[in-house]
Amino acid sequence: MVLVGCSSTVESTTTEVASSTETSSQISPTTPVRTTEAALPEDPSANAVEEYAQILANPSIYPVSEAAQYVPNGTYSYALVEATSDSTPDLLLRVNSAEYSPVLVFTFDENTQTATQAEGVFIDGASGVGGDRSRIRASNSGIGIYQVDWNSLREIAQSTLYGIQGNTLTKISAPEEFIFANSMPDHHEISWISVNDLSGLSTVQTGGASIQQAVPTPVQQPASNLHYFSGVVTMQTAGELMRGERTPNGEPATDLYLVLVLDSPIEITARNAATDPQTRTISEVSLGRYIPADGDNDWIGYLDTHMEITATTDQVWFPTDTGLPLGMLRLADYKSIS
Repeated sequence: MVLVGCSSTVESTTTEVASSTETSSQISPTTPVRTTEAALPEDPSANAVEEYAQILANPSIYPVSEAAQYVPNGTYSYALVEATSDSTPDLLLRVNSAEYSPVLVFTFDENTQTATQAEGVFIDGASGVGGDRSRIRASNSGIGIYQVDWNSLREIAQSTLYGIQGNTLTKISAPEEFIFANSMPDHHEISWISVNDLSGLSTVQTGGASIQQAVPTPVQQPASNLHYFSGVVTMQTAGELMRGERTPNGEPATDLYLVLVLDSPIEITARNAATDPQTRTISEVSLGRYIPADGDNDWIGYLDTHMEITATTDQVWFPTDTGLPLGMLRLADYKSIS
């Protein structure tokens, strides 16, 4: 079965497009990517990484199912995971897009020493309206990849485990409900890394295992006084932010707010007016209230757009008041956007 999209409800937020043989006719495996020389023939993991580096060097050539609905922004991210229980890492390639981003999967064949694209895509992202969300999670045990779907107005999410069978992404378990705030034991949060930063090829994001090899390109560490955010600018109502609960100050449930929904949760240390700086894991950043009659929030021009924002430590903070969005990191200004 092939994941190609999402619907408007949390109960079924992926769309499966399949022929009678349960494979998509809209996409075929990419011709194996070959390198001229394996770096370390005795180490399958190192050989796989060499192959994956070639994919990251030219990510746009790999096809996405025509059934996937997405608007690419021209950038790509990746993560290295264990999804086939063979101790050789697998590559996830995210086609960064407005709202929902397709994610391609590549595996490494030790017999042919080549990397091959699996049929189908996962979906990762958020709807600009309505509150629907889709994320993929790696497996701590390395048994597959999870597609997680939920709605921001509900606390219950659905997790579906997929594996790779016959070079096709295939559902191997029925959807399982869980409280989204409480991660499932086998779920592993994925940190997406720009394809311009090859340092991510040295770590498999399931259990933190490291691959001992030279990183192809050194990466400069970011400045300690800067924060980096990557995600989609969305519009949410006060009712959506409160998940149906009463607003703290009697605000109408229809009041509108602009929120950056991050590609994946990040840990951040920011100032707090009442206490010393706090460290929290966040998945959203407040961009302020939007009043249509005034049109005074510049972020409205980026609605439904995937953005990369750099801000200084003085430009973000955790609120101590009861204003909406409650407790969400505030972004007052920025150093750069793209």
